[in-house]
Amino acid sequence: MMAPRRFVLIGLVVILTFGFVWQREDSVQWIYRVRTSGHPLHPENVVQIVRSATESGIFGIEVDNDITGRYHSFLHPDEKLETLKRVAREAHRAGNRAFVYIAGLECITENAAEKGRSLFKDHP
Repeated sequence: MMAPRRFVLIGLVVILTFGFVWQREDSVQWIYRVRTSGHPLHPENVVQIVRSATESGIFGIEVDNDITGRYHSFLHPDEKLETLKRVAREAHRAGNRAFVYIAGLECITENAAEKGRSLFKDHP
């Protein structure tokens, strides 16, 4: 009686082990194909970024879209958020993925000396 139980238990362990490994490989298979590159993202270059990545074999497009990193977009993020949606749609349409770098602790005001509002002027 002990031998059949032991074989059943060993068989179950083997099946579960290989089933987990096969499932894991399928679910994260894209990780093994990632070849990423960084691109400054602007509303005008969304299609160009995805096309360039596709032509050069890049899978995993990292884009820089510093919503929080620029004071004007921190206050009014709509344009940058829309650009992120566009690059995601274009990347997915091309069978790719897009990743966004967001500068979490930076906040820069471009040409701050000439502007009426800046992070430092508004929050000294």
